[in-house]
Amino acid sequence: MTTAVGYVRVSSEEQAEEGFSLAAQERAIRLYCELHGLALIKVYIDDGYSGTNGERPALKRLLEDAQVGTFKTVIVHKFDRWARNTELLLHTIRRLTEKNIAFVSISEQVDCSTPAGKMMLTIIASTAQFHSDNLSVEVRKGILEKVQQGYWHGPYPVGYKKGPDGALIASEDASAVILAFQLYATGQYSFADVARELNARGHRIYNQQKQKRVLFDKWNVQAILKNQVYRGYVKYNGQLFPGKHAPLIDEATCQKVEAIMGRHAAKRGRVSLRSDSTGGGSLTELAYCEHCGSRMHYQPSTSQTSRRYGYYRCAGCDKMTCSARGVRSDKVEEQMRQIVGMMALPREWREEVISRAEQLLGDSSFHVSPERVALEQQLAVLENAQMCGLLVGAAYEEKRHDLEARLAALASEGRQLIT
Repeated sequence: MTTAVGYVRVSSEEQAEEGFSLAAQERAIRLYCELHGLALIKVYIDDGYSGTNGERPALKRLLEDAQVGTFKTVIVHKFDRWARNTELLLHTIRRLTEKNIAFVSISEQVDCSTPAGKMMLTIIASTAQFHSDNLSVEVRKGILEKVQQGYWHGPYPVGYKKGPDGALIASEDASAVILAFQLYATGQYSFADVARELNARGHRIYNQQKQKRVLFDKWNVQAILKNQVYRGYVKYNGQLFPGKHAPLIDEATCQKVEAIMGRHAAKRGRVSLRSDSTGGGSLTELAYCEHCGSRMHYQPSTSQTSRRYGYYRCAGCDKMTCSARGVRSDKVEEQMRQIVGMMALPREWREEVISRAEQLLGDSSFHVSPERVALEQQLAVLENAQMCGLLVGAAYEEKRHDLEARLAALASEGRQLIT
């Protein structure tokens, strides 16, 4: 019995469409296999991926399994479930046919091995891509129309929720937003200070990824203070439109906050320019906090005097998950230099080590193998063929990647020998 696999896909826009649901596609594939005596060994599923995306996880696994001959037939409900991009559809099906793997679309019933079938496949692929491109345009037009009417698009901002008429209304988090603006407008609080005060008063922000409320940190406070939605605007593609919702913050407070953020941004810019010439930060991403285990990040000096040493600060401090203080960069880097110095090779050993290394390497490690020479010649011929237009597109890319992978494997074997 011939082995077969199925492939099913839905994109986010099509989740509610009955005919394109994952279960409906899989039922059709299983029924087809029963009617045609095929042994269905696996169904590959891509849930929530666009048909124009060639990096879908299940699609990549299917193509990888095809290279080792795991199955003999691929079955889809419709061609547009496989791809909505003409080039992607033709390229992937050619990869399957090169491995003598049949491709079956239940709805279209096209034989891809015949000239007429190939022509029909190209027409179907072009139609699917046109539908996808046109749908994308219509969706963007719909979103723009919605935003121009004053309605919010996207995840609801902190302090707002959807009202009965679709416009934003204040939520239970509105008090936290108002407090953040009031504190920062005094000029006595940084983003981190505002976050600490919000947390101390029991406010928490909802985290979409973790699906729970977490502590405020300097970054989401900064995002709140910069968001124009609290002034009564909605935004799309960098454009602001008057919103139907009521502003949470009055204009005077918003202007104070903007002015303070502008002064702080200018100050950070001057500090950055001063710090460029002083160096520092060599242990960034290498040093870790002993209290919470988070990475330490270099923070340049804010001093305007000649003493311009920076600090290493724990990343957990910005997230309000760690209270460790910063450490001076000059002191910790000097300690690291001393440790590295203790690890240095004694002078009297150096000549002996170099001599033995040269003996181990010998002439054999520098010998270029005939296989490498042949691969490099094939690569040069391939590049010439591409420049002359004899081999282009996916076929050229596939052959070049194969040759480069084989060269990289030879180089890896050589490094292991030297080691």
